[in-house]
Amino acid sequence: MKRPLLVVAATVAVALVVAVIVLIAQPASSRAAPPATLTGHTWTLTRLVVDGDDKILSSANPITLSFKAQDHSLSGNSGCNAYGASYSLTGNQIHITDLRSTLVFCEDAGVMELEFAYTQALQHVESFRIDGDTLTLEGANGQIFMTFV
Repeated sequence: MKRPLLVVAATVAVALVVAVIVLIAQPASSRAAPPATLTGHTWTLTRLVVDGDDKILSSANPITLSFKAQDHSLSGNSGCNAYGASYSLTGNQIHITDLRSTLVFCEDAGVMELEFAYTQALQHVESFRIDGDTLTLEGANGQIFMTFV
């Protein structure tokens, strides 16, 4: 009776040692990074697609977005103006309401048009996902698609 128990214990010990060796031998670059959270970051827009039209972004006027968990608010800079809104989450579904913005006129070519497209699209976002350091926001049927890093 003691012999089978000893064999099981030895087998478990060997399996644990092998698992530790495999984990240690795995290169750090291939280990999955923990997923980022929606809050606690300032996200920068890297792509905006509205109704299949890929908008040209300005590196001189980056669009940013930050979520605050405490009061379910978001804020950022839409290229020229500061903006804010409220949001609610249900799983990966997001609902953005009460969008407000400053009313500064921006003379840089195309900034106001891009800003308008972005703020309008933001109000139609329905879901989000985070893959590593990339946030993706999408609207119904892929009509709105935004990526941030």
